[in-house]
Amino acid sequence: RYCHIHQSIFYFNFKLFKMLGILVVCILVILIAMQINYINNNSLSSLIKDKYITTQKEDHRVFIIPDYIYILGYFLGLYAMYVGEELDAGFAIASCIGAISAYGLFYYFIPHTLNEMVDSLNLKGEDTIVLGDLALFMQQSKLLIVFIMLAVILIPTFIFSSIHMKMLHIALHIGAVLINFVLCLSVVSRFDIDALEKKEHFKNLCKIGLTNKEVKKISYKEGNGFYFVLWIFAGIYILSIACTFLIRASIDLGLVGIVLLEFIVPYGMAEFIVYLKKRGQNYELHGN
Repeated sequence: RYCHIHQSIFYFNFKLFKMLGILVVCILVILIAMQINYINNNSLSSLIKDKYITTQKEDHRVFIIPDYIYILGYFLGLYAMYVGEELDAGFAIASCIGAISAYGLFYYFIPHTLNEMVDSLNLKGEDTIVLGDLALFMQQSKLLIVFIMLAVILIPTFIFSSIHMKMLHIALHIGAVLINFVLCLSVVSRFDIDALEKKEHFKNLCKIGLTNKEVKKISYKEGNGFYFVLWIFAGIYILSIACTFLIRASIDLGLVGIVLLEFIVPYGMAEFIVYLKKRGQNYELHGN
């Protein structure tokens, strides 16, 4: 009724389902091929070792790009929002410079900065461990961060641009909720994998005298640090997009609030789930 569409709800487009089936099969084939290629390019011993990664990978790049370039790229994406003439696909593409720069931020700039803080500042042992673990987690989650940044840029842009196309507008809202929940579940799963990889690492901390409560505190700080950085980098972009459309397109403030909730609620729930999981973990040694 809202879209003024008069169509039976029992109508199914079998051609569409056929196309979706072919698409799913193609995606599965590509994923299987990628996994086979990964296994063939790694020895069995390295695959087993990767299960317990607790150190950062060495930088073997031939051409090393200065870390500040990624910061410039991030803010260049913000600049593109305010100088671009289009407020649709062209706007989103220009802004995606920031999402691409997020890859370098989370894989190089932030880990390197955290490591420099550990080396240059007179930190307590607990903070040194937290920063090291956080830097490693950032590197391991780099692609996931890029997907989140792309969602933060593209989804609000298309939602704000489609306010006069009711059917597409509703579909984009539904897509925003689904995509954000999938990304949030991926972040939670990434923390589950991290807990498995660092299981022996945390047990070693208990062996050197830390209590289970102190080890949990280190684990909490790692999770809080990740979400703190994520809220900052993603929040700046989504607020900038909202302000741009509010100023230049005069969109409804209520729509901005709905879009913000579609991001804040899933990621806030994911952060709370990660906290509960970390709270339930036990690192105490048996027999102590």
